[in-house]
Formats: sequence, structure tokens, C-alpha cells
Amino acid sequence: MQHYMPQIVWHDREGILSVDFHLTVCEKDVEDEDPGKQKSKGNREAQKFPVTVYKIATASMQREIRLWELYFKDGLVVNFVANLAGHNGTTNVVRFSPDGQMIASGDIDGCVLIWKEFPMEEESRREAQLDDDSSDIPPNKENWGRALRTPFRHDRDVTNLCWSPDSLMVASVSMDDSILCHRVDTGRRVWSVRGFRHFPNGIVWDPRGKYVVTLSTDRRFDILDALKGTRLRCCHSVDLPTMQLSEEVNLPRERYKVFHDDQLISFTRTVEFSPCGSVVFAPAAHLEVGAKNVYGTFVFKRADFDKCRPSAMLQSEKPTIAVKCSPVYYELRDDVKGNFLGLPYRLVYAVMTKDAVMVYDSQYSEPFYYIDNMHLNVLTSVSWSPDGKVLAISSMEAYISFVTVEHRVIGKVCEKPPVKEEDTMEILPIKKKKDQEKEGGDTPLIVRRKGHKEEAESSTSKIAKTPVQQASEGELKENKPKTPQSCQKKLSEFFNC
Repeated sequence: MQHYMPQIVWHDREGILSVDFHLTVCEKDVEDEDPGKQKSKGNREAQKFPVTVYKIATASMQREIRLWELYFKDGLVVNFVANLAGHNGTTNVVRFSPDGQMIASGDIDGCVLIWKEFPMEEESRREAQLDDDSSDIPPNKENWGRALRTPFRHDRDVTNLCWSPDSLMVASVSMDDSILCHRVDTGRRVWSVRGFRHFPNGIVWDPRGKYVVTLSTDRRFDILDALKGTRLRCCHSVDLPTMQLSEEVNLPRERYKVFHDDQLISFTRTVEFSPCGSVVFAPAAHLEVGAKNVYGTFVFKRADFDKCRPSAMLQSEKPTIAVKCSPVYYELRDDVKGNFLGLPYRLVYAVMTKDAVMVYDSQYSEPFYYIDNMHLNVLTSVSWSPDGKVLAISSMEAYISFVTVEHRVIGKVCEKPPVKEEDTMEILPIKKKKDQEKEGGDTPLIVRRKGHKEEAESSTSKIAKTPVQQASEGELKENKPKTPQSCQKKLSEFFNC
């Protein structure tokens, strides 16, 4: 792993609230930037090198969305692409459509704008202008404009949004305690959901197109019908059996609320589907055990959607606010005993707190990379490149960090797996929630513990003492944790490894 933080002004020194990768990459030939190697007497043409070019979109405290291209050649090179002006206030979130043809962005005025690229005409080649006359940005290289004249409107700030897999619909959540779903080709509202006790700030669309999952500050995890907006299941509190979470925390058998309340000051709680649709990762997990707080991320398996209970918990030292999965699948390691999430392949996903990012492998119970001390201010969003080689992390500090991940370090890449038959079962709305909960019983919960007797260090050693703290500046070293046998034996009492 290598860490890069280009010292460029992304949005005129304003805090960056959202970053998102375009879902395609392209190969280009770029010229050598060393003037001593260009156009010598015997070589009139500059030498060119093939590079992989990524495109990202950024949103900030400003009113504009900006597009950039970046590639790695003797370091990180970033080029400005376009400035999209149309919002009247701070833009909170930006997302590329799955087909890459459009962009959706939401602001503090409750407006969701849909953008698409138009042919470059003569009048569109003018330099992009900002409200501040003193600002200076390059000319637009691409001509992006609004696809619909009328924005999709909420009554208050848009906190998050997501695209349908076919790029035809956008679902958005807002501080007006609502979820709205619109078609982007006609602008028609498809469905809406209201009545939250407190606003939702996390939303993700099922890659298979069946469900929409939301996470709210009212401590609820909701599964909705993607076509109708009907609430199918809700996870708010769960009966948990007696278990030992760590050397210091013993969990007594009782009913627990499983998510953090609005005391967690975070504008977004980015819930995430795995690219295969088999797993959902929900941040802001929180268990109150006496006077102690247990933080982490819950894992919901698609096969257990009918019960709507978490099947695993990844503990962390601080509350988590976002999860993002790499779109790449990896083969299982033969040299590792056990398979934490029980998938027939490996997924890599990043879990973010306000000041650190942990990178997990689904075969392990511990993060294999821990990245902190990147920025002086709060982290705001995280995004993977479509080839799974670059991780972008934005912050209120007005800078973006880029972390490169080599496939040879993680493992062998494999093709997208086929959908299992048990994962295609649909869940239907229930009329009597209490009866359903009684039938569900005590579903085991996998808990990634923070400390074990076999560990010589304290209960925080698994996370706090990671190779990042010993790495040199700009470089992150690899760690391959293995789940201790004692942990596997105790955890097997509560779940099937």
C-alpha cells in the first residue's frame, strides 16, 4: 500500500463532503513530463507511457460539483475535467450512475440534481466561472449539464442518495425524515416513505434490484421493497445470548438496541451492499453494556433478511460512520483456517470512523490494514476505484487521500460468482411483528472480539497496534491477522464458523 495526498485546492480550501469514482477506467498514453527527455534532436516526439486513468467526482461546502482525472506515474497526477454549477447551497453528496452516463448530487436546500454529458459546443468551451470573481479554474474539458430542468425536492437537507442498478431511478434521504424515489428519465416520483422518528442518513440499492436498505438516526435499519417503497423488515432491537465480547466486557442475555442514536454527530451513516448482493454492512453499531459502550459494524446476510437480524459484528474502538466495498472478488486463501463470513469468495471492504479507515478481508475477522493520522479534520467519505486498486478518502480538511492496493498482496482475483438459489428468495411484509420476533428466536451473532488471552497485548492491540503506526511516511505495510484458535472455539458456541 502507498499513501498519496496531493497538495492541490480541490474546492478553494473548502471542506470536501463526498467523493465518488466513475465505474469505468480507461487506458491512455501520457507524455513523459521530464523536459530533458522530450523532443531531443534525434527524437522529435515526446516519449509516451500507458497509464490507467480514473475519473472522480467531488462535492464540498461550495455549490459546485467538480470532475477530475487521475493516474499514477512516478507519483499521483491529477487533472481538472469540469465544474458543474447549478446548486444554490452546499452540496452534501455526489454519485455516478452505474452506467457512468449520469451524476446525481444533493444539497442543503433539499434539491437533487441529475447531470449528464452533452457534446462540446463552441459556447461550452468558455472557462468555467464561479460566483467568486477571484477564483481561477481551468476551462471545462467536458460539457456536463442538467438532464432535468426541475430538481427532485425534499423539504430539508439531502443527506445521502443512491442509484438503481439499471441507472433509471434515484432514491434519496433527507433531514425532513423522508425517502423519495424518482425516475431520472421522466422526473416522475415513483414512491416515498415518511414517518421516521428521526431522519435517515444512509441508503443503498440492492445490486440485484429487489431492495433498498436505509439506516437512520432513530436507530433503525430498514429493508424496503425497491419497486413499491413498502417497509418489509426493520431491525431496531435484538435479543442477544450471553457472550464475552472482550476481556473487559461480558454481554448478559437480554434485548439490546443495536444502533447508535442521534448523539453520534455524523451527517451520514453510509450503509453498503456487497457487490454480489449477499451481504449488507451497516455502520454505527452500538451496544450499551452497563456503563460501557461497544462500537462496531454489523453484517446482515441476505439469506437472513426475513429475520432482519445481524449475523456478525466487527468491533472498533470508535463509532463507525461509513462502509464501502471493493467491486473486485478474490479467491479464498488456502493457507487460512476458517472463513469469517462464510462466503465462497473473498470481499475487501473499508470501514471508516471519523479519523481512521480499516480495510477488511471477509475471510478474516480482523482488519489487515489500519490507516490513521491522514488528516487533521474529520473524514467524510470513502470510495473504491472500479478495479479495486485505489481507495479515496475525503475530509473536512479540504484534501483527499488516495491509498493504492496491489492485488498481488490481497490475493488472486476471481470472476463474479453466480447467484445462489437460497439468496433469490423474496421477503414479504409482515403484519404481526411481535409474532415474527417470537418465531425468530435467538439467532447467533458472530462477534469479532478485540482481545484474547493468547494475545500478549491489551484488548486494543488488534486495532491500535497495526503496521501503519510503524510504517514510514507515505507507505502502509501489510498485516495478515489470523483468528486465534481460542477465539474460534468460543465463538463456535454462538454461530457456525
